[in-house]
Amino acid sequence: MPDKLVDLSEKVTIPRVLFIYGSPRRGGNTDILTDRLAEGAESKGALVERLIVTKHTIRSCTGCEGCSKKGTCVLDDAMQGLYPLIERAHRMVVGSPVYFYGVTAQLKALVDRCQVYWRGNIFSMSPLDESWMAWREKVMWSLWPHLRETGYSRGVVLTLKALFDALNFQYGESMLLRGLDAKGAVLRQPRLLEEAYELGCRVAEEE
Repeated sequence: MPDKLVDLSEKVTIPRVLFIYGSPRRGGNTDILTDRLAEGAESKGALVERLIVTKHTIRSCTGCEGCSKKGTCVLDDAMQGLYPLIERAHRMVVGSPVYFYGVTAQLKALVDRCQVYWRGNIFSMSPLDESWMAWREKVMWSLWPHLRETGYSRGVVLTLKALFDALNFQYGESMLLRGLDAKGAVLRQPRLLEEAYELGCRVAEEE
């Protein structure tokens, strides 16, 4: 179970970066690259948290409109423990392979369950003060899928841009890769690993 929300009485001095691992294939290229990004962020002093989607059972959004009435998602599952991770993140990195022009099914379930934020109820009803929200809205979100051809990423980019918009975050850099179908193929590409590390550094430093 995640910790409680960050203590808003304390001044934020370092960014809390949430890394979301969206691939169902553990230890593959997505995980390897996400780890490198996280290492880069940690090297700059960021507080890194990891959310491995496949470790949690997340039900699909049912479109019940319960969040419109209560201000919270009414489905009782793992997402109730993941919402605090999302809400306390100052910056975020989302990693996903491209499956049929989109994110993985497991990651899409998490994205869909953020409908509650699109409704605009959670933030207005939660104890987040204005100064923290103002800082939150200025920080960078970063997305990188990996794919065979760049055009295949369009669905992923649009999906996550919609998520970021619902959460009042800016859409940051993308790391779009091709030719990484075989598990661990990125380990033979040291330049890409270095690029991922450098991007992680920028995630921690960007204002």
